[in-house]
Amino acid sequence: MIDIFETTARRFPEQAFLCAVDESGSEITLSYRTSRLLAATMARRLRSRGLQAGDTVAVELSSGQALPLLLLAAAYGSFSLVMLPASSAFVGNTSKLLDLEREGISPVCRIDGFAAQRLLEFAQNALEYGMDYAESLGDGLGDAFGSSSHSSSHSGSHGASYGSSYGNSYGNYHMGTHGSAGQDHRSSRGDGRSKQGDERRRTLIFGAQQDAIDDSIHFAEREAHLFDASRRAV
Repeated sequence: MIDIFETTARRFPEQAFLCAVDESGSEITLSYRTSRLLAATMARRLRSRGLQAGDTVAVELSSGQALPLLLLAAAYGSFSLVMLPASSAFVGNTSKLLDLEREGISPVCRIDGFAAQRLLEFAQNALEYGMDYAESLGDGLGDAFGSSSHSSSHSGSHGASYGSSYGNSYGNYHMGTHGSAGQDHRSSRGDGRSKQGDERRRTLIFGAQQDAIDDSIHFAEREAHLFDASRRAV
């Protein structure tokens, strides 16, 4: 699957690959290029969390934009997926996981709808603003890997403690403040400094974005060649 997808993505990068409907009812269409970058970035994030080729991931997700991208991410990362019903039947799914463990299959992590959406948002942030910024917001995978920080990415603590020059520059520029909102520029020298600051912020954001895109492309190309078609995927 992944080699065919890679070939098509390189030949027809702007062709529509995925159409989905978000929670508001709006239709979302993703090109092969965008889907490839998102899936590869999601796979890279799971790898950085400790997943290795051949590991099994339990997925409690039935539909939505994140599911096909997670399937692609699993192919890039050479992970196996165990699909569980996406419901509140936590006890039922836990019982199924216990049955799998008796068969010698032990999922390393468990991704529900919340975690899948946050993982997708992490990839979107990384590709738009750079990996450092995405890291500052977190990925919502705390509980998936047994951590107690399931909602830490929503607490604001990551952003508040993120003090790198890139993070501060992104925050000022993205929010439209440009580091000078509400200030009375009383001299052309002040205006010049403000413009230089804006340009520096744009350069930092563009550089971080390009690094994230290049890294994901290289990851996708490398992992597609290493994909083991004989290994059970789902």
